[in-house]
Amino acid sequence: MEMAYLDNWPQARERWIGWWEGEEYERPLMRVTAPNGRQPRDIPAPATLEQRWTDPEYVAAAHAEHMRCTYWGGEGIPAHFVNLGPSIMAAYLGAPLHLMETTTWPSPIVDDWDACELRFDETNRWWQATKQLTAACVEASGGSYAVGITDLGGPEDILSYLRGPERLCLDLLERPEAVKHRLAWVVGLWRQLYDELWEITRRATSGSTGWMRAWSPGRFYPLQCDFSCMISPAMFEGFVVPGLERLTEWLDHSIYHWDGPGALQHLEALLDLPHLDAIQWTPGEGNPPVSEWPEQLIRVQRRGKLLYLFVGADEVKRLLEFLSPRGLFLETSCGSVEEANDLLRMAVAWSKDAPRR
Repeated sequence: MEMAYLDNWPQARERWIGWWEGEEYERPLMRVTAPNGRQPRDIPAPATLEQRWTDPEYVAAAHAEHMRCTYWGGEGIPAHFVNLGPSIMAAYLGAPLHLMETTTWPSPIVDDWDACELRFDETNRWWQATKQLTAACVEASGGSYAVGITDLGGPEDILSYLRGPERLCLDLLERPEAVKHRLAWVVGLWRQLYDELWEITRRATSGSTGWMRAWSPGRFYPLQCDFSCMISPAMFEGFVVPGLERLTEWLDHSIYHWDGPGALQHLEALLDLPHLDAIQWTPGEGNPPVSEWPEQLIRVQRRGKLLYLFVGADEVKRLLEFLSPRGLFLETSCGSVEEANDLLRMAVAWSKDAPRR
């Protein structure tokens, strides 16, 4: 893979491999993007909303233009993913998918677990669209940037979309074995679909990436359970942890998308997962920014997990006052190439006095 838009791809590749192993560098690994000065070319949008989501030629061309007009600083792998909205896997299982300008969501279809056995049809229109879009994006990349696997979602979130979150909460109390049976089935299907998409992305790009633009030389995916904000630590241990254990053991590398104050209660269970490599903390809308959660972030590092953080450029210095640069990845953006390079240089200076763990 050439990575035409990343001048230091061989070095960045080695640093990514070292990051997963906990190696220390002169600063955190960083992805700092900025406009590179190229004038974006007009990509005519299709007439309908559905075509804008699913037309392979349009989607591939739009992504390729974004790659061309972006500066990728530090270890920022030029990458995009095939986006059909969160937990698209619910639509693969028959849930009607509603399209909006910037997101999608599926409607529940399960009224009674006894009367609705989950099945996957290979000819499902949204599964076929995902594969066609992925193949088109890989072909358009020509190996010059990475194409990520779509947002399959977490098994519990998928069931939440299929059943409805309130009803699924009641099911955990009233039908726990029925839920566990479906979760185990979804995990198995999740791995099957991941492998099919990985085989497509590997035709032109080495390794793997996803909606979170981390890169791994093997199978990587950002795992999550947004539904966890609605359940207790005991239920998280009983219903969510078994699937996470299966997936983190199966994947070569994994990052858990830890989202919102409601998920704080599950940190200990996440830190206890032996095969989970990293945690990505997202405070959630209306809450203090990432740099205002030092207690939680320090706790993650002290337990030996890597940290992947989406931050504002003005947060980098503050974070390096209490976090070790070792095992830390910071993703941010700047207004210009000059600002991006200045931030990377300053991160080296700030890292000299940062804590070591």
